[in-house]
Amino acid sequence: LGELEEMVLLAALRLGECAYGASILRELDREAGRDLAATWCSSCHLVEQKTAAVTQTRPLAAIARDGRWTADALRGFLATSHGGMPDLYLTRQEIENLAAYIDSLRQ
Repeated sequence: LGELEEMVLLAALRLGECAYGASILRELDREAGRDLAATWCSSCHLVEQKTAAVTQTRPLAAIARDGRWTADALRGFLATSHGGMPDLYLTRQEIENLAAYIDSLRQ
């Protein structure tokens, strides 16, 4: 799909109340979150098994499996500055996407 078609599809899905549309949106959010993680997080965290990372930091999958990091806790953490990590200045949608991706790594 082209960018315009993708935007129209996303708008139509967001307006729809069907479970299938919601499922597609969650998948698109996770994919966007994975792309953000690859861009912003991969220099320090293992984002996927096929990426390299600094060994002193926890892989995102380990963070996801840590019971303290619920989706809400991740959103709050990503919305604020935190010591030892660069300030990312993420938009609300980027925070949602990144939290959705990390949350998907719990399995």
